[in-house]
Amino acid sequence: MRVPQCVLARFSRAARRDRARFVAGLLVVVAVGASGCRSGAPRGSDRVTVPSRPVAAVLAEHAPRLMALGGITAVGESALPDGTPCIRVFLLARNPELEKRIPRSIEGHPVVVVVSGEIRAMPGGK
Repeated sequence: MRVPQCVLARFSRAARRDRARFVAGLLVVVAVGASGCRSGAPRGSDRVTVPSRPVAAVLAEHAPRLMALGGITAVGESALPDGTPCIRVFLLARNPELEKRIPRSIEGHPVVVVVSGEIRAMPGGK
């Protein structure tokens, strides 16, 4: 069976239009996703950056500065529920003033603050 040329032209126009819509939608999703990352600015700031280094490298550089704030029992590498790498900061107790000094993100990686209480090594641990 032979398909008329006008039918083939109609499908190719529709396919081009669908591809253009898909690309436009993809660009919108990427733009919205990138705007959700925050920089190393203090909480409440609106500066936006995208991570340029792995979270482990960023954590290694910034952990001493975070620990020096006082009231922080540990910092570590973690992940958000969606799998996005993040930096987790553990606090000895809830302290709104200290929490204001902890950035929302560092070099584009989100920072999650958790109240853990005191953290001690287990006896006999290495």
